[in-house]
Amino acid sequence: MRQVLPRLSYAAFVGDLEGVLDALGMGDDIHQNVRLVNQNGQDVLGATPLYLAAQMGHYDVCKALLRAGADVMRPCTVPATGQQFIAQDIAIMHFNMRTWWLLKEAKQRLAGKTPGLFKKWASKHKKGGKGADVMGEKLVPAGSTPSTYLVLTSGAQMAI
Repeated sequence: MRQVLPRLSYAAFVGDLEGVLDALGMGDDIHQNVRLVNQNGQDVLGATPLYLAAQMGHYDVCKALLRAGADVMRPCTVPATGQQFIAQDIAIMHFNMRTWWLLKEAKQRLAGKTPGLFKKWASKHKKGGKGADVMGEKLVPAGSTPSTYLVLTSGAQMAI
């Protein structure tokens, strides 16, 4: 059976920023939630537009939803396992690193901690202009962007 998503949830899922802004302007609930089925055939309850956008890595949509007041801590639940996930969790599960950092910083702001953690960390760990940026104990080519690498730590292996 095919499920039809509400306008805002659909726009967030497909990354339609204009559609998201239009839906919000028309009064759609920023915390509307939908029931989905995950890759294991289990129900997922409470997926919000922010969660759907994070799952697909739609950075600009997530940013707009956060600015409009989306709750970065609102979880969805997998009743079969009792697991709960927030948008930040689903972003990292799908390797959407740039979106994950955005949501992590939003969560930090909510907790009253300093925003811009990644930018501060990256500038502090910059190694020369032409060399490489230090990431954990391994090196990542200079010119890499936050959306294209993972933080590597000692003992980590990277497959290409």
